[in-house]
Amino acid sequence: ACWLAERASRLEGDLIECGVNRGGISRAIVSYIGTRLQGRRFFLLDTFEGIPVSVLSEREMRHNKYFEENYTECHQQVLETFRAYPEVVVVKGLVPDTFGQVDSDRFCFVHIDMNNAVSEIAAAEYLWPRLATGGIMILDYYAWQINVDQRQAFDRFAAERGMTVLALPTGQGLLMKA
Repeated sequence: ACWLAERASRLEGDLIECGVNRGGISRAIVSYIGTRLQGRRFFLLDTFEGIPVSVLSEREMRHNKYFEENYTECHQQVLETFRAYPEVVVVKGLVPDTFGQVDSDRFCFVHIDMNNAVSEIAAAEYLWPRLATGGIMILDYYAWQINVDQRQAFDRFAAERGMTVLALPTGQGLLMKA
């Protein structure tokens, strides 16, 4: 994620992460790309309190116990983590409902990690037309068996655009806008 964000930061546009939890990956990206973040923004969107049951499929619901045990309220912690970074904009709420609070129409880097197909596809549908040519979209847990709903949804998303998702050894998926 860090290397891809650094590469994407050479393009025009902001960065966005949908599904932040405590901000571990976004904090690593901020540190890794350093001064390349200046003059752009990094939007962090999350409920910061877990995944609402209303967006989970039946299969995702069966695995919700994992999410309940690992996601707790963390909004204040994330605000504190990024307090020293004025480029970082923390947006609390359910994606895609919070896109109205994102005042950018061009992105070079998109990281999607919400562990449910409904929210992830909604984010991809909104962000893809705003992704710069050459821009990167990373899909967390794309190739994990537990996340088969997301994989199938993103395979359809990519096919509708004449592409395929590159499955990475990490289990993530990668799309690059041509």
